[in-house]
Amino acid sequence: MIKVAKNVPKVARVASRVCFSADSLVNVLTNNKKVVQKLLRDINLGDMVESVDEETGYQTFSKVYYIAHENEDTRSQMLRILYKDFSNSTKFLGISDRHLMYVTKKGHSTAQPPLKEPIMAMNVEEGDVIWTMEEGSLVPRQVEGL
Repeated sequence: MIKVAKNVPKVARVASRVCFSADSLVNVLTNNKKVVQKLLRDINLGDMVESVDEETGYQTFSKVYYIAHENEDTRSQMLRILYKDFSNSTKFLGISDRHLMYVTKKGHSTAQPPLKEPIMAMNVEEGDVIWTMEEGSLVPRQVEGL
């Protein structure tokens, strides 16, 4: 779940773990096959985190093999991408500018997510469509602002 945007500057200075804020929530598959949410800062090597099967576009879980450690007191600049969720609430994604994302550029078909052609977050523009994981599959969400 991503927090609702309220008066967030275009480039936010947030505690970071390189690509996402350390305060970001991540879905994790437990040993007893239950999905729970953990803060990114609490992810450990060996955790099974939610990801996307690039062949099907559906939810899968991938083992964490590496964590880029950063001083937790460090603040980094992150892009803020605004979009509307399934309930029409404004949400935002705080992400580093070079993180790869599944994006359909404005004016192109959203019949299928572009799973083989992710782009850097810095190239996302208002009107483009980002693909978010909701209830186990990718869904298109139009970018409302940056």
